[in-house]
Amino acid sequence: MAFPVAHMLVPMLCVDLYRRYLAKKRFSYWWVLLAGFIGLGPDFDIFFSVALGLGRLSVLNYHRSFSHSLFVILALVIVAVAVYLVFSSYVKNNKKSKKTLKTARYLHYSYFALYIIAFAVFTHILLDFLDGHYRLLYPLDIVFPHINIFMGSEDVAATFDGFLLILWLVLQENVWEPIIERFNRILNLK
Repeated sequence: MAFPVAHMLVPMLCVDLYRRYLAKKRFSYWWVLLAGFIGLGPDFDIFFSVALGLGRLSVLNYHRSFSHSLFVILALVIVAVAVYLVFSSYVKNNKKSKKTLKTARYLHYSYFALYIIAFAVFTHILLDFLDGHYRLLYPLDIVFPHINIFMGSEDVAATFDGFLLILWLVLQENVWEPIIERFNRILNLK
């Protein structure tokens, strides 16, 4: 099973790499943190089961059910596309007044947040899928075969978390920047 650290670090690493190298830091670091926190989101079904007093048995029944379904991601993407279409038509059809720009900014943040949330939930589902049998299309009772990269071992999952943490720290210290610059200089010399 993937630990919570992996559920946070995988979306944070992916969004931060996208932010640094593809988007050229055109969006705030807060979006990276949002991806990390949302990466834990699907596991909150455990807390809801316990809070409702449904007991240990219900936790086993509800965990990895509705919150771990690909239908959740599909719904988020559909809503994000709808917000984007509203955003595009609103900006296109209205004059560039302050109210229009303010509304456009909120719509932009809304669809961008929905994409980040969908991506973070997808990484969570992917990590859980790599661990065991899974009903990706819940509530449909179709079980997909698993890959089981953690081999049922918490030691392997903890090692994976340690690797992700080291990768995150290296990325935050900009260790890659001089290596990339040196590689670019070598390519330019030849």
